[in-house]
Amino acid sequence: MPRRRNNAQQIDLNDLADMLESEEHTVQVKLQYCRDHLKNQMWDLLKETNKKIECPICLEEIVCKHCFTVQVCGHFGHLCCLMKCKSCPVCRN
Repeated sequence: MPRRRNNAQQIDLNDLADMLESEEHTVQVKLQYCRDHLKNQMWDLLKETNKKIECPICLEEIVCKHCFTVQVCGHFGHLCCLMKCKSCPVCRN
């Protein structure tokens, strides 16, 4: 909880900055958890269809869940291939 100064109900700016940084970190952790969960759900659904999951960049089959990633737009591919792109190679977003 931020300390108050001089009975004027002012919050110490350093404490406020620490509190905001802590909350931002918490939000980032939750967001990363949601992304990982979405990626795992998508991988499981694609594997259930028994279709070949192909990377749109290298056109090779994605055989490993750890190499698989999902873009914000919902398109997917190899993690190493998509990291080289500045935007989604499928929809350019």
